[in-house]
Amino acid sequence: MLLSTCYGLAVSTLLVVPTELEARGLKELGFAPLICGMGPVASAAKVAYELAKHSPNCILLWGLAGAYPGSGLEVPSLVLVTEEFLGDLALCKGEHLEDLAPHLPARRRYPLPEPPRRRVHNLLEKAGLPPILGAGVTVSCVSGTRIRGEILARRFGALIENMEGAAVAQAAELAGVEMVELRVVSNLVEDPPRALWKIEEALSLGVRALQALKEFIR
Repeated sequence: MLLSTCYGLAVSTLLVVPTELEARGLKELGFAPLICGMGPVASAAKVAYELAKHSPNCILLWGLAGAYPGSGLEVPSLVLVTEEFLGDLALCKGEHLEDLAPHLPARRRYPLPEPPRRRVHNLLEKAGLPPILGAGVTVSCVSGTRIRGEILARRFGALIENMEGAAVAQAAELAGVEMVELRVVSNLVEDPPRALWKIEEALSLGVRALQALKEFIR
C-alpha cells in the first residue's frame, strides 16, 4: 500500500489523544485534537471513522503510558514508539499468556514508519526534550502487577504499555496514512498503589513536547 508522507513541507497532521485528560491544555497551543476514547475498540473505530471523512497526511497519537520494570525509564519521560504489539491477543492463564492455536492466525505486531518519527525526534531534541525510542504493548486490561508487566516486557521486548497504539496503527495502515506515536510515562507497572502515578507531571511534559512539535502539527 502506498503511504502518504508527513515529513515534507505541506503537512496535514491529525493529532489524536485517548481522553479529555490528555486534551487538557492543548487548546491554548491552538490544537484541536481528536479524542479517540480509551482502549483498542474505541480508538480504532473513532480514528477509522475520522479517516473515512478526511485525508490527513499523518496521524500523531499522543497519550500517557506505563513503563515496564527493567525499562530504565523515569517518570515522567518521553517515548517515541517504534512498533506496537497487541499484548493480550492471546490465551490468558492468570498472570501468564500463551499463543493462540495455530489455526487461529492473529497479527500482533504493527511497525511504525521511521521517516516521520525521525523528524519528530529531531524537533524534540532541538527543544531539549530528547525522547527514548522503543516498542509499546497495547492492552485491553492494564497491567496491575509487576509480574504481568515483566511477562509482557519480555514477550515483546517492549518498554511501555498503553491501550490504543496498535489499534490506531492498524486503522492508519488500512487508510494508507503514516503514524507517529509519542507517549509520556506517567507511572511504572508495579504493585504499589496508583497514588504513586505522576499524572500531572506527565501531562505537563506532554504539553511541552507538543509545543515543540507545532511545525509538525499543521
